Amino acid sequence: MRVYYFYKLTDPREPELVRFVGSTIENLNVRLSKLVSECVHTDKNTKLAVWVRDLFDLSLRPLINMVEVSERITEEQANARQEELIKGYQEQGFADLNMTLSRGISGHTYKMEEERKEKISQTLSMDLDLVKLADLRQSGLSWKKCAAEMGVAYLTAYKRKEEVQDILDQRGKSE
Repeated sequence: MRVYYFYKLTDPREPELVRFVGSTIENLNVRLSKLVSECVHTDKNTKLAVWVRDLFDLSLRPLINMVEVSERITEEQANARQEELIKGYQEQGFADLNMTLSRGISGHTYKMEEERKEKISQTLSMDLDLVKLADLRQSGLSWKKCAAEMGVAYLTAYKRKEEVQDILDQRGKSE
């Protein structure tokens, strides 16, 4: 039996709108960091992952807020309480990123519209000045700052990481 923290995620641009309800046994900031990392660095197409990546591309992160803390309860009790909270928020028109009342997002795939898939595909494969990107990386800028400097989304720049590294490796060999 453990203490569970029930939380809600909101969009920093509209913090009054609850987008997702979850539970964790971890510190909320740790949970948020893990969730963002999981969504950004995988190809999951859940509604939650797509939303987090969209925020991340805008240099934003979801806001996390505590809803309640449990007494020491079993995982089954925590699941049941989370389902109650999700249902309550959904009845109010919120928690639209919770796919089901069964532990949130696990195992459920969000079907992206074809137009959106195409736009993302074009963005990720767009022509970039890789030499300029390599120069920026070599100067010590983070991928996020490089992307901002070049006027593209973070993932657009970061997906070219291997090509940029090849350029940097070639420079190292020629010196």
